[in-house]
Amino acid sequence: MQALFDQAAKDDIASRPKPSAATECSIFNGHDHIDPLIDVCAKLKYVRSLPAGTRTRFSCPSDDRSLLGVKLDRIRSLWGEPDFVDDGHSQTSSRPGPHWMYLIGSPVPLAFGGGFPELSLYFDGGGVVTDVTCFYSR
Repeated sequence: MQALFDQAAKDDIASRPKPSAATECSIFNGHDHIDPLIDVCAKLKYVRSLPAGTRTRFSCPSDDRSLLGVKLDRIRSLWGEPDFVDDGHSQTSSRPGPHWMYLIGSPVPLAFGGGFPELSLYFDGGGVVTDVTCFYSR
C-alpha cells in the first residue's frame, strides 16, 4: 500500500506545473504582498517548490479586482502555467466560459478539514481577465 502511495505522489509531482522563473517576485517569505499579482506569484513559487501534500495556510487574495483587465500572457509570465485549463466546453466546471485555474496549495492525503485556495481566472476572446473567483478546495 505504501508503494502505491509513494508512486502516486511521484506521479503528482511530475504532473504539477513548475515554479515560475519570473524575477518580478521572489518566493513567499512569510509576508503577504499588497499587489495580488505579485502575492500569488510568490505563493505559487513557494507551493510549487514543496512536495505534494505539504500543508500550507494560504488564503484567497483579499482584493482580486486588480486582476481584472490583466492579459493572460502577463499572468503566465509571472505565475507560470495554470494547474487546469478549461476552453469553456468542459462539463467539469460549474460555470460556463474559458478559464484558467491555479491551485495555491495541494491536497493533503487522508486529511480532514482545511484546504487550499483554488483561484480561477475567466477571460474573453482577447485573453483579458474578465472575472476572478477563489474558493477553498480539498
